[in-house]
Amino acid sequence: MHSLPISVQNFPFVNDGRVSSHGKVNKLCRIFLRLTFQRQEALETVHEFATQEVLMQLRIANMTCDGCAGSVTKVIQSVDPSAKVTADPGTRNVEILSDLPSSLFAASLEQAGYPVTSAT
Repeated sequence: MHSLPISVQNFPFVNDGRVSSHGKVNKLCRIFLRLTFQRQEALETVHEFATQEVLMQLRIANMTCDGCAGSVTKVIQSVDPSAKVTADPGTRNVEILSDLPSSLFAASLEQAGYPVTSAT
C-alpha cells in the first residue's frame, strides 16, 4: 500500500495530535487527512482490479490459414501491444490474455475483415 506524502505535521494548527487553540481547524485537518488516505486506498484498489488480465476466447469463422492467424494476431496486438495471443486456424479459435475488454478486439477484427462469431 502506498502512502501519501502528507502527514499531520504538514498542516498548520496541528501539533503532534494535540488539540491546539484552533481545535476546530485541527479536527477539520484530521478529517481531511483521513478522507484523503481513504480516497488514495480506494483509487489503488480500483487500479489493481481494473488492470487484471483476463483470458478471452474468440471464434473467427474465416480464419482458415496461418496467414489469417498472423493477420488476426497483428490486429489484436495493434489494439493492445502487450496482449498475449494464441491463434489456431485449425479450430478457428483465438485466445487473448489482456486487461482490455473483448469488445475492443472484436470491433478491430471486424474492421479488418475477421468478424468474431462467438466469444467467451
